[in-house]
Amino acid sequence: MISGRILILVVATGILVAVAAGLATARLALQLEASESHPNNEGTNDDHGDDDTHKTEPVDDHDSDKIELTEAQVALAEIKTVAASPATVENRLNLVGEVTANRDRLVEVVPAVAGIAREVHALLGAELQQGDLLATLDSRELADAKADWIAARERKELAKANFERSERLWKKKIAPEEEYLDARSKLAEASITERTAEHKLRALGLSRAELRSLTNGEHKPYTRHTVRAPIGGTVIEKHITKGQVVDGERPIYQIADLSVIWVIVNIYEGDFRSVEVGQRASIVTKAYPDRKFEGKVTWLSAVVEEASRTLRARIEVPNEDRALRPGMFITAEVVVDQRTASTAVPTSAIRRADGRSIVFVQETPGIFEKREVQLGLLSGSNVEILKGVKSGEIVVTDGSFILKSEAEKSGFEAGHGH
Repeated sequence: MISGRILILVVATGILVAVAAGLATARLALQLEASESHPNNEGTNDDHGDDDTHKTEPVDDHDSDKIELTEAQVALAEIKTVAASPATVENRLNLVGEVTANRDRLVEVVPAVAGIAREVHALLGAELQQGDLLATLDSRELADAKADWIAARERKELAKANFERSERLWKKKIAPEEEYLDARSKLAEASITERTAEHKLRALGLSRAELRSLTNGEHKPYTRHTVRAPIGGTVIEKHITKGQVVDGERPIYQIADLSVIWVIVNIYEGDFRSVEVGQRASIVTKAYPDRKFEGKVTWLSAVVEEASRTLRARIEVPNEDRALRPGMFITAEVVVDQRTASTAVPTSAIRRADGRSIVFVQETPGIFEKREVQLGLLSGSNVEILKGVKSGEIVVTDGSFILKSEAEKSGFEAGHGH
């Protein structure tokens, strides 16, 4: 029993000795490491004075934003530069809208007389010149009007001959004055009737040449009526077929000159004051994503649309190649502000980093500085710089991605160096 206790005490004593030895060894190692880290720390502070060995050098953040590349690296990265300079910049308001036909260049063709369509010449989508034949009708109304004019013309000729005879006899004192006056009155009445019948035919669309053809022996049906295009343009609607009865009240064709079209856009209330008549606008469509159609604001509605609470505006756009078609949905970019920026750079020079806009300025060949900039108006391929770059400084336009990567790597290494 006693021998067992003695054994336990011996073992415990050995463990304590081992722990103590380990602690001593560790303390010694720490001391050695400290002495190696500070080899000049022996003695007193009086012996060394102000020792700069223990001071931490401040980090120059400005220098950390500089990237230096060799000539070969610059060539490999295909870095291109351009000088910041003044430029015209624009503020554009994006609006949605729809292409419509120009209502000032659109005509609904209504026949002047009722009748039956004998021939239909113009088809839907046809391109027409002014005066082109659209359709031919047979009209009893027209035949009656022609007959009335021919009869009135004949009565006028008879009244004229009778008046001339009466006038000669009256001047020779052979016929009484009453007979002469009566003949003159009948001629006047016949002339009025003839002119009225002629005006009626002219109102029905007959030209003077067609009127003359009625009396020069040409044998044409009195019922024949031709409908011609009043303007040049495109047939966008057609409501007539051969053999159809036409009432002379509803349009049979709709013709639009699409060389200049309208774009109707909707302006929200917060933008009412921004849009004015005369402002330039660019039209963008999904059908032609790489093309912009230039136009001008020509009208603003006087009232707000009740349902949408928007203001309608009209943009007139030249459309010589007929690329824009009524019914297309578009986006309009209206230039609501334009000015000359004192400093502008290409948009390709701008990079985003940590939510900031940055550019790389070339100080000397191969040395570039990363700078944060404040952007102004964006106009096409240029962007206004309000702060960060001055006009005349050289900025990187192509290859800045490589510089951005180098700057991020340098920042990472600097952050782990302390």
